[in-house]
This record gives sequence, C-alpha cells and structure tokens, in this order.
Amino acid sequence: MLRQGNIDDVIEILRQNQQNDFFNCVAITAKVRKGKSRLAKLISSRMYPDFTYENNYIGNPKHGETWRKLFNSPQKSTNWIDEAEKILSTERRYDKEQWWLQQLFNQFASHNKTVILCTPTFVGIDPRWRRAHITIWIYIYKRGKAILLKNRDIQSSLDVWGLDAMKEKELSTKADQMSDERIIQNFDANPCALFYFSFPDWDSPEEKAEYLTYKEASQADLSREFDKWEKMQTLLQNTTRAEIGIARVASYLNFRYQLPLSELGTLAGYSEDKMRQMTESFYQAIEDQLIDIESLPKKYYTPEFIEHVRLYLENKPKV
Repeated sequence: MLRQGNIDDVIEILRQNQQNDFFNCVAITAKVRKGKSRLAKLISSRMYPDFTYENNYIGNPKHGETWRKLFNSPQKSTNWIDEAEKILSTERRYDKEQWWLQQLFNQFASHNKTVILCTPTFVGIDPRWRRAHITIWIYIYKRGKAILLKNRDIQSSLDVWGLDAMKEKELSTKADQMSDERIIQNFDANPCALFYFSFPDWDSPEEKAEYLTYKEASQADLSREFDKWEKMQTLLQNTTRAEIGIARVASYLNFRYQLPLSELGTLAGYSEDKMRQMTESFYQAIEDQLIDIESLPKKYYTPEFIEHVRLYLENKPKV
C-alpha cells in the first residue's frame, strides 16, 4: 500500500530537484472542480513566495505570452500554465508552439525553474512531452486528495506509469463512487507512485476570487482572439492576405498622390473593381481591429493618412 504523505513532502521533492539543478515540470491532472487550480496555487506560492498572477500565471496559453512570462521569470521561480492542454494536447500533434516550448524548457534545465501544467488528463498530453519534460505527475482523484508519481526515467514510455488512457479515464469517471483505498490500490504496482496526500481548499473566498478574476480575464482574451479569427476567415473568403497588403499600399498612394485606384490596379495586375474590393477589405480589417493602424510604419503611413482612414471609417455608410 502506498504511504501517506502531505503537501510538505511534495514541496520537499521539488526543492531537492532545485538544489540538484534539476528542472521541475509538474503535471496536475483531474476532472473539473477537483482542485487543480487550488493545488497549483498552493505549490506555486510555497515554492516561490514572490509568485503573482500578473508575472507567473498563464491562463490562456499561447506562444507569445507563454514565452515572455517563462523566459523573463527569474531563476528558481515557479510558473503556472492553466489549461495546458491547449498547447500540449495529443490532438495538436507536434506543432510550432510545442516546438518553441520545448526549446524554452531545454534552456530551463540550468535555471532551476518550476513549471506547473494543469490539464484534464495525463495521457492527453503529447507523448513527446510526457517523456522528455514531465518529471512529476500529481493525479487528483477526489477533491482535495491526490497521488504523486515521480518519473525516474524521463525517456521512458507511458507504460512506466502503469496507467493507460482507458484506465485513467475509467478511474476519473468512477473515482467519486470508489473508496479511497480502492483508488490507491490501482497505483500500488506502479514503481513511480510515491505517496498519496490531501491538500486544503482555498484559504478564503477572496483568494479564490483573485484567481477567478485572472482566469476570466484570460478567457475574455481568448474569446476576443476567436472573434478576430472568425472575422478574418470571413474577410479572406473574397480577399487574400497578400491582396490586403497590396491594398494597404494602394490606399496610401491613392491618398498621398491622388493616384486613381484604376491606375494602381492596372499596375498591380488587378481590375478597378477588384482593387476597390481589396481596398474595402483593408479598411474592414482596420475597423474589425484585425490590423492595428497605429502599428503601421510611420515612415510611410503618416499621421495624416491614419487620420484619413479614421474619417473614412467614421463616415462609411452603416450596413
């Protein structure tokens, strides 16, 4: 039977890894409302007293934010990536974001950093990540109750965990109806399972509210990104990205030198109607905030042109 431990034992293992110049990558898995976020916050604060949501929490994983926060965090810091399945899921295969994160994590090997990944299932993480990066897996089987497994052979296959995809899914589904002893028995034969432990709920409603505030803000960012993506897909049904780029230049030349769009279209190899459609798509992209007009090169896109675009959008007939 696995021994009973506590949260102090978890922290002790992570600190020993730090002392031995070993990079900590912790996967916390559980079904919804089992306490992943609470445990992640508890470990983060214990491991890194200077933890703040602003600097060390990533609620909407994407390449830019994840790279910036992880890269800029100091040595021995702890960073928490919520909903990590969005970048590490097996369904994504091995994409560019996973490649970037792998390069970043490789650098962390000598930085004594700790990264916590919250995700619904362990087997749902891309196999390359399981083998190459995750050093500790914490499986929450009931709210406030978990089992810690330590990967002693980082290059080992998933079989070393003694738990395949079907078994993990069944356990997670039936855990609430099973006794704690029965669940723990499933891990007895696993050489990586070290101990089971309990952890407390949020210390106060205010502490949980702080987390939810940042979580909801991240979800709002994600929703805005999805809206932009949908608008861009609609826009690209009739106009390509390259054509929008051409229209951007044509719009400026039309404004700056009063060159007719018909002549600009001829020079670019487009009919006058097509050039007008491309120009309308360019203005639409600005109106939908798909293009940040303030980020256009000031050398060419002068304040006068930017003001011209704004006035055009303000006076454009509403559909």
